[in-house]
Amino acid sequence: NQPEYFMALYGLGYHYYSVSDYAQAEPILRKAVDAFAVSGSTDFRFHAQAKSQLANVMAARGRIRESIPIMEDALNDIRTRFGASATRSRVFASIYAGVLANHRRTADAARILGDITTPASALKAGENPTYPALFASAYEAQMQFAMGNMKGVITALTRYPEQFNQIARVEPNVAAGQSLLEAQAWEMLGSPGKSDATMNR
Repeated sequence: NQPEYFMALYGLGYHYYSVSDYAQAEPILRKAVDAFAVSGSTDFRFHAQAKSQLANVMAARGRIRESIPIMEDALNDIRTRFGASATRSRVFASIYAGVLANHRRTADAARILGDITTPASALKAGENPTYPALFASAYEAQMQFAMGNMKGVITALTRYPEQFNQIARVEPNVAAGQSLLEAQAWEMLGSPGKSDATMNR
């Protein structure tokens, strides 16, 4: 039982992962994932992160099909331990969606992002969506645009009241990008007036 051994492997693997040295990172992260069960460590968050990073490394090396079950396993671990609606679970889900999107699995990425986005109907009167939910909606809109689903773009970017203004208060550059995306979607849907109104708000 050596929790420190697992953490040492994870730390070294993460180092190589963070500098994009995937050839070095993969075998070390794989050892960390395998070592967790016998190490005596109870830090399931780092175990899930090790699996997530291993999957990212494999995807980056062109083995996306092999990486998906590992990423799903990491996400399921986090959801089981902390609950599907926990911020940590949503972060892992967005990482998974990013891997899929980067490898042209945009439909699957959009589905996952849709799953982690809080529906407007679930908010209480006067309650604002969390910023992770707002950014998940923005990311979902990008996926929908990549698939040519302009109605999906509009739905994602107008899901919440005052959605644009809430993003603009925190990340004005992101909000400007969203306006451009929404305006393009309206234009492609044959609504130039709504496109102009979007850009002029």
